Amino acid sequence: MSHSLNPKPAALATATVPAAHHFAAWQRPLLLLILLGCFALRLQALTLQNIWWDEARNIDVALRPFTQVATAPELDIHPPVYFWLLHFWLRGLGFHVLVDPATLAFGARLLSVAAAMLATALLYPLGRRFGAPLAGLYTVAIAGFAPFWLAESQEARMYTVGFALLTAAAYFLLKITGDTRHETRETRPTTVGLTPQSKIQNLSWQDLKSQIT
Repeated sequence: MSHSLNPKPAALATATVPAAHHFAAWQRPLLLLILLGCFALRLQALTLQNIWWDEARNIDVALRPFTQVATAPELDIHPPVYFWLLHFWLRGLGFHVLVDPATLAFGARLLSVAAAMLATALLYPLGRRFGAPLAGLYTVAIAGFAPFWLAESQEARMYTVGFALLTAAAYFLLKITGDTRHETRETRPTTVGLTPQSKIQNLSWQDLKSQIT
């Protein structure tokens, strides 16, 4: 009887391994397809809208000499990180004030597109870490095709860059600290089996007094 029951768990375990590999095999092409779709949507009609007030201010500040960017009065309460990045981005593309407005708008907004794509791609490993494997794909699809996120990705403003920096910080933080989803017996609090009354009895008078006061 025991010999007839043993092969079933082994067969089940070996059957789940190819299924997991098959799932991972189509997951990456689907992720690439979603990211390509998000990138194509952001490039579509990128220069359709004329440069407006906020974008003109950002481009004007970024085209100034590097030492004048951080002290520009137009920054008001904004930190200079985005303007520094836009400064080197436009200089790297060879753009200056005399460039055609449509070309200048495309180059400046392309930084927002790149930052949005970076942030969207980083949502995949973050989604997988905090959920099932499909959670990463769902997160990328929802964020990548969200109308609000798409609109912000097509403007020369700092919001996509800021979100990309936050997403990268979260990714590298979890990469360094490791996976915290799994608890061990050594790290799990040993409160199993204690009733509320026994927990209160284990507290000292000083502990109760400090909680009351």
